[in-house]
Amino acid sequence: MEFANMMIITLNNILLTSTELRLFRRKLKSIDLALEENWNLFSTLFKSWCFDASSAISLCLLTSNYYLSHLVIKSLADLEITSRLLLQLDVLIQLLELPIFVKLRLQLLDPLRYSDLYKSLYGLLMILPQSTTFQNLRNRVSTISVFHENCGSYSSFSASSEEQPALASLENKLQERRDKEDITAKVKEKSRSLLEHFEEIQVNFEELQI
Repeated sequence: MEFANMMIITLNNILLTSTELRLFRRKLKSIDLALEENWNLFSTLFKSWCFDASSAISLCLLTSNYYLSHLVIKSLADLEITSRLLLQLDVLIQLLELPIFVKLRLQLLDPLRYSDLYKSLYGLLMILPQSTTFQNLRNRVSTISVFHENCGSYSSFSASSEEQPALASLENKLQERRDKEDITAKVKEKSRSLLEHFEEIQVNFEELQI
């Protein structure tokens, strides 16, 4: 288990930084987890990445599976938070400043759509001790919060000034929303199954450390 943990940490760093894996990173960043083939790829990677909590979270953030990243971070409360884990989470926060996570940072501009991303980042803040890395993450999230407060009144005005859509158009949008919600529910169900695998691996790893 110790070897697997170190191996996954190394592989995750290679995945995030290696020039040779640029195309594969691009595929993961734009992956549609609603497609069975893509989900199988993500699931296979995640089950291996489960040997290191920070790497598992990193993979979720890279693939925009923020629901699962939030679940994984919440589950850490039931595990022993070691100095080693805190160090790896510290490294993860630093990696979020890399160009590879520009998409994630831009998605912070849409809190309603990416609420699980906010939960993930705030969850990390609650776990991390106050440090330079903690301050950097808090400053970024706080900056976005101020942005939303300043834009709130403008957004409300813009929404109220728009004309009401035609009934047919509204029905189409409602149907699209229902279809999307069905797909999202299926992805969330699969994600909860992966969470169980993560928790099992982590508990076994803890027992071996005793």
